[in-house]
Amino acid sequence: MIAEALRCRTYLFWMTALSLLISFSARAEDAIVDYSGYIGDNYVCEIQMQVPADDSLPRLSSRGLMNCMETSISRSRVSGLRTKLKDADWVEASQLPALGIRAHVDVESYHRTTVNNPALTRVETFAITDFEKSFARLRVGDSYSPSTSLIDQFRLVGVSLNRNYLYSENFINRPLGEREIYLERPAKVDVYVNFVLVASLSLQAGRHLLNDIPTNQGINSVVLRITEAGGSVRSVVFQTAVEDSLFRKGYSDYSFNLGRLNEGLTETPTYSNDIVGSAVYRYGVTNQLTLGSSLAFRNSLGILGWDGTLATTQGIFKLELAASKNEQTNGTGARLSYSWICNCAVVGRDQRFNFGVETYSPGFTRQVSNLVTSAVPFVRHGFFSSYSQSLNRLSSIRLSTTINKPYTSDRLLYTGAVEYNRNISNQFLVSARYSNSILERVGPSVHEVGLQLIYRFASGLSTATANTSIMSEGPSRSRVGTNYSNPLKYESALGEVSTDGSDSQVDLQASKGFENIDIGVQSLTSQMDRNFSQRFSLNPSGSVVFGGGHFGFGRYIRDSYIVFLNKTDRPIFLNGDADLHEAVVKPGGTSVITNTQSYRTKTIAVTSSGENIYDVQESLLRLKPRYKSALIYQQKQAYNVWLTGQLIDKAGQPVGMTAGSMSCGTQEPVAFFTDTDGTFLVQTAGLACKLTVDSRPFEIGYIAASNIKDGVKKLGPVQLQTKKNID
Repeated sequence: MIAEALRCRTYLFWMTALSLLISFSARAEDAIVDYSGYIGDNYVCEIQMQVPADDSLPRLSSRGLMNCMETSISRSRVSGLRTKLKDADWVEASQLPALGIRAHVDVESYHRTTVNNPALTRVETFAITDFEKSFARLRVGDSYSPSTSLIDQFRLVGVSLNRNYLYSENFINRPLGEREIYLERPAKVDVYVNFVLVASLSLQAGRHLLNDIPTNQGINSVVLRITEAGGSVRSVVFQTAVEDSLFRKGYSDYSFNLGRLNEGLTETPTYSNDIVGSAVYRYGVTNQLTLGSSLAFRNSLGILGWDGTLATTQGIFKLELAASKNEQTNGTGARLSYSWICNCAVVGRDQRFNFGVETYSPGFTRQVSNLVTSAVPFVRHGFFSSYSQSLNRLSSIRLSTTINKPYTSDRLLYTGAVEYNRNISNQFLVSARYSNSILERVGPSVHEVGLQLIYRFASGLSTATANTSIMSEGPSRSRVGTNYSNPLKYESALGEVSTDGSDSQVDLQASKGFENIDIGVQSLTSQMDRNFSQRFSLNPSGSVVFGGGHFGFGRYIRDSYIVFLNKTDRPIFLNGDADLHEAVVKPGGTSVITNTQSYRTKTIAVTSSGENIYDVQESLLRLKPRYKSALIYQQKQAYNVWLTGQLIDKAGQPVGMTAGSMSCGTQEPVAFFTDTDGTFLVQTAGLACKLTVDSRPFEIGYIAASNIKDGVKKLGPVQLQTKKNID
């Protein structure tokens, strides 16, 4: 066992060395290498490395700066920080040398066939770069083609170019509700969508096009309640239909892929000599109509498809057509569906209805990865439908039916199911399901009754689930489990017991995130027929980043990340206080915040106080990194501090619900207010200060300079005194 563990450590060492080599040679924005495999009979090692290349990024734009810097790039003060772009706290954004290591080690004992050829297996290798302005992503290496209802997905190694509107946080590519209105005089316009107020607008007289009404998928009822300046009220009522797969007029989506076919994974990925490719393009002709075409090919085998989606107030229609051709035969396929979705929120009875038909000729194939070029499709004709409705705010029901006529049998194959969901309380959900199906050409009708119970504990962090399914043919299935998840503390746990006839399985998992590392463990015990196995897994993960002349340690980098340098003489807490925080940076230290998504604004609240007083932070950072990029931020000295205390008079009574001003040195006076018990909160520059109250012109309070420290300071009682001299 010790020898096998040493072999595992040796493999991990060489893979780490390989990742460092890639970090100096790769020119793409990010290189990802994933290795896994068996070491001996009972050990599995896996290492995944993410190595950003040394490629510079543009300086922080106004989106990445604090609010104060939206209009001013020069030095400014904000909530305790003096900020400059170049020579103070901000450092130019760049991609940094980074190494993310996630080790996966399995120890397994079992009574069954072992692995014959132990080897370290490469799973996937690819490099990615993004083009933010065009919403495009270029990927070189192992990849996947897109799929449609009539063309299956396949794996390849080559080049892929895809558009993805999710790269921009605020960009909306699907249609929204729109309506043109004319106002004779200024008016207030309240916008109701499905009886819910979504916007209130103050508009001047004239013609207005409301083209950004937030609508739900399906048919929406929109009411514009117009209240004119004279007091008259009128309403404009109309319906609009939206489907999530539609594009706004003039917008398009595409995916192009070309390379060699990846036939599967044995000891290493197996690549065919055949050239494969695919292309998908969809375009928004109008806000209600989107058309598209798709193509997939492998040598002489080709599949060409067309699709269209039309949204009307009578329903949503989808039509898909495809034709395949190879050396032996040709074929066609078609699929038509209709759906009607009513968001009837006024009575809590949302309704969804969908049905469709599909038909295929004998020579049609949807798989370019299938070596059989003359395969006969399983389904000749098919019909599918479903209906769901919210009966009230606590319960809902769903009916579904699928009927297929296969080529290989005269018997119809079908599945019919009914499902009922009921919220017993805010914490307890019951779901019951019954289905009857014929899934084989020869065989009896199969009945299935299922029951699921879900209970959410009062904390909201834990859930218990019980699920059982009784079959008229074959073994019944049961599963009982509970899970716990606390994202703020990076904790999770799961326990589950399942059984399926003679098979059973017990799965126990737990993970805990510490300051700079995540550790997960899993124990899986299973019994299949007479075979018994038990596996124990250990999964440590973390990252090392070098930036700003310092090494930073953090959790595993899944996307972009932020390097925070603390140049002060006190600890800094990020997004929290001493008890609960996302990260803490020691004096003179470095922290890496890895819970960051590319093209998504990351908000970081910074405080140097270990106590959360009135949720006050010294600064609030809003950063928006690109794909797999690093943003460096360093804090030097907090020039402003927060002071809180209780203002009392000479008799020791609170001076509540009053206003005043505080002056510190040569600073301009700062206004402050007290609540009912005399508590005040004010920001200052860290000098000796004096307080005056508007209602007590001849009294003054003093705050000694020795009482002031960086961060948030609790002063306790501050007593007013009679002025000795009139200033």
